[in-house]
Amino acid sequence: MIRIKAVDAQNVLEVCELTTNQDDIGMATEVPVCRNAISIAEAKYNVEMYPNAIYNYNVLIGFFMYRRTEMQAETVNIYRFMVDEKFQHKELEKKALEYILRGLKIQGVKKLS
Repeated sequence: MIRIKAVDAQNVLEVCELTTNQDDIGMATEVPVCRNAISIAEAKYNVEMYPNAIYNYNVLIGFFMYRRTEMQAETVNIYRFMVDEKFQHKELEKKALEYILRGLKIQGVKKLS
């Protein structure tokens, strides 16, 4: 069962350790610039950004962040979406994305970009 939880003081470090590398090196030390830690920091300075942890039952499996402005509340920009390497290729990416899109639709979102 997929569920979404805002990144907070209880899960921020664990979210930063998620990785897409098979060598199991956490996102905080990966070479690509788009790291979860940078996204979370970005959200602290932009109130339109919403960083979220993705769980399968009670196990953290991924991260996504979206932007939603007050003036265009029906439109959402998904900036980040990742599922940890350990959980890839298990249909969880698809299930998580479907769950996220369904939740945004319930919130009144009509357009993704």
